[in-house]
Amino acid sequence: MREVLIVNSEKSDLENLKDLLLKAGYKISTADDLTSLIDSLVQKKEDIVLTKENIIPHKEKKISQMQTETIFSLAKLAQSRDDDTGEHLTRVKNYCKVLTEELAKNSPYSNLIDDNFIEDIVNASTLHDIGKVGISDLILLKNAKLTQDEYEVMKQHTVIGAKTLDEVHSKFGDNSFIEMGKVIARSHHERWDGKGYPDGLKGEEIPLPARIMAIADVYDALSTKRVYKEIYPQEKCVKIIKEGRGTQFDPYITDAFLKVADKFYEIREKFSDKTFDDM
Repeated sequence: MREVLIVNSEKSDLENLKDLLLKAGYKISTADDLTSLIDSLVQKKEDIVLTKENIIPHKEKKISQMQTETIFSLAKLAQSRDDDTGEHLTRVKNYCKVLTEELAKNSPYSNLIDDNFIEDIVNASTLHDIGKVGISDLILLKNAKLTQDEYEVMKQHTVIGAKTLDEVHSKFGDNSFIEMGKVIARSHHERWDGKGYPDGLKGEEIPLPARIMAIADVYDALSTKRVYKEIYPQEKCVKIIKEGRGTQFDPYITDAFLKVADKFYEIREKFSDKTFDDM
């Protein structure tokens, strides 16, 4: 069994992760190699089966479920290294859900969004920052503003995340939410005006899931405490996102956000960093 270090996690989260990873054949203790867990995960697909005690060998649906749960656990592990983000993953998946449901009602993207798309983006959104596993703690946990050089390194989490999920996708076969996760991981910091990273994509060159994720991610950054800022009130969060319409953000998705901003606030309050739950 491979040993993995989990840092900066609440005890309840640790217990959930232990259950998931022990089923996948991993021992959770005080070692220090999260990257090797990802490597092992993508190389040993056949090992991700339930134990004899669970009595469901060779059932592909259950194996697929275990693969999915293990990938989610990796996202949670990556998040746990950054104690700034608290319940960030819980919030952003719910932001993505309500925003995508609003877009499905009446927008230029309605014909692109069905129930499967909504389910995939809810799942895939949790993988957006999985590439942070490849960023040094000296940068990721720095209690001050990053230097320009450090910021350039931090931006590589998008490329690392996409590469990691591409490897997972190639080993696990067809999985729509992992494919969407790869797109989101790489492109959620792109901007509508082409001034984002890592590829400088512009407008509809940016994949739709990443454009949705961009607003969810920025709203969460604005509305929670970070080492570089205090919590912004709802009015300021909404104002900043509205001001980014057509520059930082897709104008149509911004309009949809403005319609559901109150729901974002409800999610923000329900899943504050002091509690953990799921909608």
